[in-house]
Amino acid sequence: MTKHNLIITISAIAITLGSGMSADAQSFKPSGKTAAELSTKEIVNQAEGDFNKDGVKDLFIATDYGSAFYFGKAGGSYSLFLDTDMPVSSDAKLSVTDKGVLRIQTPQSDVFLFRYQDNSFVLIGGKHGDESYNFLTNKKVETSGLGASRTSETYDMPKHPPFKYGWFPLDWNVLQDVYTQTNEDGGGLNSECMLTFGIYRRMQLEERVDWYMSDPESEKGRDFPCLGEDSSVYGYLEAPCKENIDVTIIFTLLPNGSYKIVSNVTIQNREYEGELYNFLEKHPKYNDLDFGEQLEKAGITVPDEEHNVFTEYFVNGKFIEQ
Repeated sequence: MTKHNLIITISAIAITLGSGMSADAQSFKPSGKTAAELSTKEIVNQAEGDFNKDGVKDLFIATDYGSAFYFGKAGGSYSLFLDTDMPVSSDAKLSVTDKGVLRIQTPQSDVFLFRYQDNSFVLIGGKHGDESYNFLTNKKVETSGLGASRTSETYDMPKHPPFKYGWFPLDWNVLQDVYTQTNEDGGGLNSECMLTFGIYRRMQLEERVDWYMSDPESEKGRDFPCLGEDSSVYGYLEAPCKENIDVTIIFTLLPNGSYKIVSNVTIQNREYEGELYNFLEKHPKYNDLDFGEQLEKAGITVPDEEHNVFTEYFVNGKFIEQ
């Protein structure tokens, strides 16, 4: 397997690990009697239905900062079951089927179906254009044509781990990539790679990484971390007259099923190059000197200290700093 190179600036790490999305995701309250009582943030979307089939209505609510599932109690109140820092658009169409399946239709008309099972909410199916997916049977159905000439073909999909709510973005392009990505040896992604792939795509699409890494269609944006030989990802950015940034990120799968992510960022200041450039613009007679002599003439000292930022956090459907 080849090593994947990532280039991430320190501003991206701050967005990922700082007090922004992570802190706001804690705004869901543990209990309450109405949707309005359950969040300190404005609720932009919600759906009501019986998720756990106990005869009591349950609730799904979403804000601009995250989303949460609540189970209803006989007395009319709700108790928090799962909260994530994955937002759901106010333009998304939400509903709950009579079988307790949460249906999310995105503004792009993609459909995601989540069902409560094995003490979590798992993606069981959905639709993207003329393609429908059944993740219980691992079958994909493609339809084409109109009216009497309409035909359907069924394809097998590779086995995969349960895609839990919050572990990947609500974007079918990501799920398609999971199945079409191949390694150098021609094999598909293993289960661990599928999960780390989804986590990293969430980081990209929610702009938790720098802007030039946020486009999964770009050459650098298609890189992703994977467990095994590629559990660590590395990036190096040279920004003349500004800084050099050296990034190492390591993914580790923990026994409880969550992921530990360790990030080590080393920054080397290169602002002195801009000062030297301005000096030589004013004093072109020094252009023929070697670099050290130019610095001496300009009275510029090159900083020999590097700034290190070491952070670790874990992902269990939301990004939580340790």
